[in-house]
Order: sequence, then structure tokens, then C-alpha cells
Amino acid sequence: MNRHALTPTVRASNALPTMRRVLVFTAVLSLGCGAPVDLPSGVTCSRTIQASTDSALVQALSGATSGTCVIAQAGTYRQALTVPSGVALLGEASASVELGGGTDTTAVVTLAPNAVLAGVKVTASSAGYGVAGSGKGARLFRVSVTGGKKVGLLFWCEEDCRTDEVSEATDLTVSGAAVGLMTKGVRVRLKNSTVSKSGGTSLTSGYGVVASGGAVLEMEGSIVEQNDTLGVLIDGAGATEATFTSVSVLDNKGRGLWAQGLTGTMAAPRLRLVNPTFERNLLVGFGARNSTGVLISGGRIAGTRTGSASGELPGEVVMVGDGLGLFGGTGELRVDGASVEANQRSQVLVDSAGTGVVISPNVNVATAGALGVVVQRTTNLVDAMNITRPAAGMELSVSAPTLGVPAR
Repeated sequence: MNRHALTPTVRASNALPTMRRVLVFTAVLSLGCGAPVDLPSGVTCSRTIQASTDSALVQALSGATSGTCVIAQAGTYRQALTVPSGVALLGEASASVELGGGTDTTAVVTLAPNAVLAGVKVTASSAGYGVAGSGKGARLFRVSVTGGKKVGLLFWCEEDCRTDEVSEATDLTVSGAAVGLMTKGVRVRLKNSTVSKSGGTSLTSGYGVVASGGAVLEMEGSIVEQNDTLGVLIDGAGATEATFTSVSVLDNKGRGLWAQGLTGTMAAPRLRLVNPTFERNLLVGFGARNSTGVLISGGRIAGTRTGSASGELPGEVVMVGDGLGLFGGTGELRVDGASVEANQRSQVLVDSAGTGVVISPNVNVATAGALGVVVQRTTNLVDAMNITRPAAGMELSVSAPTLGVPAR
């Protein structure tokens, strides 16, 4: 079937009346064979423009107004692109559409507020960022981002943008960036997505997911795996919040999830983990330093591997490998209904904790020859069963640094 014979194109210069344009657009989307785009759920368009070259795509986007769908036909595009507010940039259905522009300081694709990006592959091997925007209602669907010398997917707002519309990424894959997903000062929701294989040579590279500066991050049904430094960093400065539901943090070459400086309470937590899975991470599965307001419900923390890390003294190197690690004043934390098992050193290590640490009786702590719940250097009550308290001078070694937050 000849797709081009069946797919009329609406161009910027088309003088058809408005009603005729709507009818043509509806026909384009309803064609069963050779339909140019799989329109994402919730996206509507008043007009379409198709492009098949770099110059045509740049021109189409620059002239597009809110409600327009710009369709990139099969091919590779090497210009940096900006999607205006309310405009959707969509890859042609069942076709390979690769976007690969950008520079060290610019993104391959920059999303304005309420812009949409769907059905494309973003290759950021030559760019600082794969996809970047200020948040404020931007949406991504079925997008693959590979590379990014700084960040694969960046949502960044210097002012407080948490009252703006949430930005959402669904069916996203981010791989091979210095930092996979980084959010600051914005509301972001990530669903059914994977962030993996982040790496690099800087001290703050190799992070899978970072939420900082007052971000509100929600993740659901997603995977963070095989990142070089750690899986997830939640930095509490600016009242950062995060909610993870059925998220798996797996096989990272450093800490699975590390929370630092959170400022919540049991009644108003800053971090909620519902049915999480932390498996085969290095050093600690889930760790928190100087944080309050953490709730963990269900899930599994298992198979954490022992590795070397910086200790508390300058130049000190220690060996650690704990499932759940709570350090440096962490309190107002509750774990319910989880399984903590087969972690190489201890299942739970509580060191210098604050008040309100509760490991409920319904938490399954399976030692398999390792240590169970260890509480040390802590004068506050820790509500847990079968606690081991090392004698003074015999405490387990600790690595609980304040990790650097990547800069933009």
C-alpha cells in the first residue's frame, strides 16, 4: 500500500478553511494502513504538519502554534529542536525516527511548557542533554533517550514550580547518560519506564535518578538498574518529596536508593515507598542520612552486596553491605510488611538514629547467616524485634556520606 498516496499533508501555507483542515487531520489519524502517527492518549491536535528533512522540521516547529501536531517522518534529524508550548512533536507510526542534534550545552530536544514529545528515539552522544525542559506540564510518550554528556532527561526550574502542572513521562527508556533523570523544583511523574547504565568520570555522574531542590517526584511501575554510582538520590534541600510505587532498583554498582536531608514527619512524610524492590545493589539497598519522614510499605530489600567505600575518617576505607541503613539522626521512619533478606552484612543497620524508628513486627528479617537488625551508637528507642547491639568499640563500620548533587 502506498502510504503517501493515502496520507494528505496539511502544511503551514495551506489555505483550506478551518473545518476542512480538521476533516483532513481526522482522516489522517484514522487510516489503518500507513497512518502517520499513533496519537498518545490525552493528546488532541487542531492541525498537522509533516516534515522529512532537518530544515523542514525546524521550520515546522518554529511556526507551530498551540494545538499543532508536527509529524517527523522516518529518518535521522541532526538539528537541535525546540517544541513550543502546547505543540506535539510526534514520530511517524511504525517508523524509525531519530533525533540527534544538540551541543555540549544544549539539548537535542527542548520542551516548552505543555509541549509533547512521542514516538521518537533521541540520541544524545554529542549533546549535553537528551531532552530538557522547565517542567510545567511537558509530556513524553514512548521515547527512547540514549546518551547525554550531562543528563538524559532534565526537568529544571530555578524558582518554585511545584504549583504548575505535573510533567509526565510514560513508556520512557533512558540509557547511557551521565545522569539518567534529573529533576529540580518541579513536579514530575514517571510511569512504566526504565533508567539504566548511567556513567561518567565526574564525581556526580553515574546516577540513575536524582530529585533535588524541592522537586516532587512520583515513579510508578518503573525500573532503575545497572547505574555506575547509585540508582536513586533524593536530596531533601528545598523540601523535596518523592513517592515510589512498585519501583524496582536493581543491580546498581553503588547504593540502591540514598535519601539525605529529608525534613518530613510520620504524618507528613517526604518519602513514600510502596511495594519497592531493592535487589543486588552495592553497599546498601535503601539508605538514609539525616532524614525524617520516611514510610516503606511492603516490598523487598535483598541481595545487597558488600563493597568498599569511604568511612567516617579522612582516607578511611571500609567494607559495608547492608539491606536497610539508617544513619546520622535519621528518624520518623516506619517499615511495614516488607521482606529484608539475604543482604551480605546486615539486614538492617541503625547507627546514630533519631527518634521514631519503627521496624514493624510484620517485617520479615531473614538473616541467612548474616546479621539481622543491628542498632549501634543510638540512645533513642528503636522499635524493632531481635535487635543486636554491638559493644562499644565493636560497632560495624559505617559509610554514610552526604553525596554531591549533580549541577545542571
